[in-house]
Amino acid sequence: MYDKVEYLYSNVGRKSVDPVLLIKMLLIGYLYGIPSERRLEEEVKVNLAFRWFLGLGLEDKVPDHSTISQNRRRRFKDSTVFQDIFDHIVQLCIEKGLVTGEIVVVDSTHIKTYASPEKVEKVQIDKKPSDYLIQLEDEVKKIEENLQRKREVKGYKKRGVQRQIKKNIRK
Repeated sequence: MYDKVEYLYSNVGRKSVDPVLLIKMLLIGYLYGIPSERRLEEEVKVNLAFRWFLGLGLEDKVPDHSTISQNRRRRFKDSTVFQDIFDHIVQLCIEKGLVTGEIVVVDSTHIKTYASPEKVEKVQIDKKPSDYLIQLEDEVKKIEENLQRKREVKGYKKRGVQRQIKKNIRK
């Protein structure tokens, strides 16, 4: 993987986040259905299994959600290498049987039932890795729109207060 992304990274300047770590984090998000990079960051912070998979110790810092997002949106913007690697990893997981698309629902209440094991229904979910990346992008756009609206409202209130102060001073 490092050979495929080498041209996207500079040899000078501050050390960047390991591309393998970024891909692994997005893989976790895809496989566990985590809908945003903010939520992904929080889940990795508290989940020891995720930390182990990523090679992070308990005291290691988890990459910030904005770092994940900006690398995905900027560094890999004009390249299909990120999508190709991500798709390839998901395909390998499917081939190795790590991801089957099966959903198992279990009710943990203690009620006797007459459920029959022969009536198990397998459901296949066809969510492509590219759909997950589009979902992440949509989430980022929603957050940016909300921030923009908040800034506009705050700016309006601030100007309104300043006008009121000027009127009071003139009187």
